[in-house]
Amino acid sequence: MNILSGLRAVEAYRAAIPPHQRRANSSRTIADLTVCQWNTAWIPGFTIAPTDDVTLAVHREGLCDVRALRGDEWSDERSVPGRMTCMPAEQESHFRVAGEVSFETIHIPQKRMQRVARSSGLAGCSAAFRFAFRDAFVDACFAAIYGEAHEPGPKSEEFIHSVTDSLILHLVRAAGPGEDTAKPRASAPVERTRVLIESSLAQGLSLEELAEEAGVSRSHFARRFRAEVGVSPHRYHSQQRVEKAKLMLRQTTMSLVDIAMELGFCSQSHFTQVFRAHAGVTPRRFREME
Repeated sequence: MNILSGLRAVEAYRAAIPPHQRRANSSRTIADLTVCQWNTAWIPGFTIAPTDDVTLAVHREGLCDVRALRGDEWSDERSVPGRMTCMPAEQESHFRVAGEVSFETIHIPQKRMQRVARSSGLAGCSAAFRFAFRDAFVDACFAAIYGEAHEPGPKSEEFIHSVTDSLILHLVRAAGPGEDTAKPRASAPVERTRVLIESSLAQGLSLEELAEEAGVSRSHFARRFRAEVGVSPHRYHSQQRVEKAKLMLRQTTMSLVDIAMELGFCSQSHFTQVFRAHAGVTPRRFREME
């Protein structure tokens, strides 16, 4: 059962972003979408609460240190003008800014996303969180929708509906079957550390312990693990804890507190934060949906 939050994205952004003294924010609604322009004052960062909308954002101005929280770590990639970010519905999003930034957003109702996915034979699929990416098709669709919303012409709503449906299908297909598919097999030393991580989910292991198991230095191991697995050892540990939590939520009646303790989280709230960052929904909602 999918229960939406009742909060629209534009409301969440207004609550999270302090107004700029000289540059006003704006929003327009057309064809059940909302398109917005945001101009922040100098801020260290902001958090967007879970909403009922899928949000697509384009970074327009501001050469500051814009990064996203991925699991327990800030992203290595940094957004710059021209880069895009996709934020799924029902997922809290954290950003570090350390400056002033201007960006534009399009907010698509999650129910619309689900309807288009279902009619295209992709029921149950949705957009994934993507940060600071480039995609020519998404950029063209964004520009067409944003431009039409600000300068409507004949049949504007029909045009926006058509472009949005194509955009939704592209975002859903781009999400793919999951982060861990189609990855090349890791080398034997890295494979040993993956097995060790998976067998030590509750307590975790230090980078020094994992490097010793792989037989290389700490810095060399961190680079090698990321190159072969695609994520840092710390993020891989978080991913595996969340995957184990999903299994426990599906197959047991354990309480959320007990699952959190079993997997080594310091509290239920920490468990919920990490789970939602990886899975896009809270543990409670995940169990309800199953």
